[in-house]
Amino acid sequence: MTHIHGKPLMPYKVKSEKLASRKAKRAAQVAKAITTQRKMQRSTGKRFDDSHRDERFREYLRLQPCDVCFLSGRVQRSKTVVAHVVETQGHGAYDHGTCIPLCRHHELLGAQSYHVMGRLTFAAYHNIPLEARAIYWYQRYTVAVTNGDA
Repeated sequence: MTHIHGKPLMPYKVKSEKLASRKAKRAAQVAKAITTQRKMQRSTGKRFDDSHRDERFREYLRLQPCDVCFLSGRVQRSKTVVAHVVETQGHGAYDHGTCIPLCRHHELLGAQSYHVMGRLTFAAYHNIPLEARAIYWYQRYTVAVTNGDA
């Protein structure tokens, strides 16, 4: 077996098995989170309070390109979703000034996604000031509403 810097090279098969294991573990974590949320909804008999959500603002964000793809000049590979990126107290954050548009890949699925890396690492890695971008998108939305465009 070939060595680099005194360490043996890992066979390709072992590498692909480890990658598959990591992907399976991540998929199980996502499934568990969804299952836990559904159990909680069933046990309490109600969903989270959605009265603070602004559906027009959320729809406006869904029509925008992914912030990461757009700012880095990449082609967006999946649909845009609304991502809450500003720390708030508990569940049920207000949408105004806390959300940005992200593609599904950068929000949840990719290796460099928001939910995989965490808020601070994601912001540093992609060089995006999340709080400033969230405020930017809300201000842009309010201007569009004022002008009758949204």
